[in-house]
Amino acid sequence: MPLNLPPYFEPRAMTEVITKRKPLPAFFRDRFFRRRPPQNASVLEVHVVSRGRQLAPFVTEHEAGRLAGGRTKEAYTIKAPRLRPKRPFRAVDLLNDMAAGRSPYDEQTDPVELALVETMDDLRDDIELTVEWMCAQAVTGGKVLVVDNIEGVQMPVFTVDYQMPAAHRVLLDGADLW
Repeated sequence: MPLNLPPYFEPRAMTEVITKRKPLPAFFRDRFFRRRPPQNASVLEVHVVSRGRQLAPFVTEHEAGRLAGGRTKEAYTIKAPRLRPKRPFRAVDLLNDMAAGRSPYDEQTDPVELALVETMDDLRDDIELTVEWMCAQAVTGGKVLVVDNIEGVQMPVFTVDYQMPAAHRVLLDGADLW
């Protein structure tokens, strides 16, 4: 006998909830990185192009031009990190849980649908926070370390090094505070 689930458990309905939700503002991601659509691939190629910026040297009318530094390029092939958080749903929790600020007599809102939307929002917030943390790592330290949490132990999976010069890293030692 097939199990007939309510329509809000169908992928089409759940995808619509995520699509309608606006992303949270993110300081590092919004200022330093372009928005790109998600890549449907298990292996990614990351290209790091770096060039030291400097003032062009002045010369007199009779001097020859001076050589300027060029660009360095590197390419990494990495296994794409996957973010797939999930939370279990129990029928008792979905049916008996009343949303904060709602009246128990309010029939306008389906409690199951509201619980699903809130949970999906929470999971999406967790993913966006992880992406923002990775952007902050790239901007402040020049490297993004992707770790896997296996049974409570963080295991490094790979590191993407953006070759940030050491002089550009902000280090606070001892009594040095922001």
